[in-house]
Amino acid sequence: QTRSRIIQLATLLTEGSLGRMAEGQEVNGCEIEGLRTEASFFYNHEVNLEGVIRSPLTQLQQPYATLIDTVNILFEGQTDIALAGMDGEQPWLQIVDLKTSGARKEQLENQPLYASIEEPFSFEPQNDAEFEMLRSHRLQLTLYSLVFRRQEEQKPVENRREIRPPALLIASTGRFVQMPRTMYDEAEKELLSLF
Repeated sequence: QTRSRIIQLATLLTEGSLGRMAEGQEVNGCEIEGLRTEASFFYNHEVNLEGVIRSPLTQLQQPYATLIDTVNILFEGQTDIALAGMDGEQPWLQIVDLKTSGARKEQLENQPLYASIEEPFSFEPQNDAEFEMLRSHRLQLTLYSLVFRRQEEQKPVENRREIRPPALLIASTGRFVQMPRTMYDEAEKELLSLF
C-alpha cells in the first residue's frame, strides 16, 4: 500500500506544473533553467540593540549589569527546492517547500486541498485550504526567501537574481502554489519585526 501511494504521489508531482517545468516545458509563461534540491543556507542576521542594559542574577544572587550593543541571530538549514529561471532579461530564484499534508489520507480527492481547483496548472492558490497552508508556513517560506535575497545581495549587481515570492509543492495534489505578493510582503514585515 505504501509503494502504490508513493507511485501515486510521484505521478501527481510529475504531471503537475513543477514536474512539467522540470521536464523543460513552459507553464504559465514560466520556464526554469535550473532546479536544486536540498539547497543549503547559512545566514547571520545582526540586530542592533544600541546599548540595551540587562541585569541577570547569578546563582549567588549577585547582579551584574551587561551592556548589549548587537545580537547575532544565526539561521542554518536547507530548502527543499530552489528554482532558477529567466523572465525576459531578468534572472530569478524561487524557494519551494514540499508539503505532504494529506498524503496519507485513504482517498486523496476527498480532502479540502482538492476543493474548487478550476485551474490545476495555475500558480495561484485555488481554494481556502491552499491559502491556509500558505498562511501557516508564511514565516518559514519568507525566511528562506530572505536568506537567499541576502546571498544574492553579496553578488555584483549584474549577476544578481530577483527573488520571487516562495511557493509550496503540495504532494497530495501535485500543485505548485506560489504565495501571493501581498501575503509575502506582509510576512516579510512580520518576520523582520520578530527579529
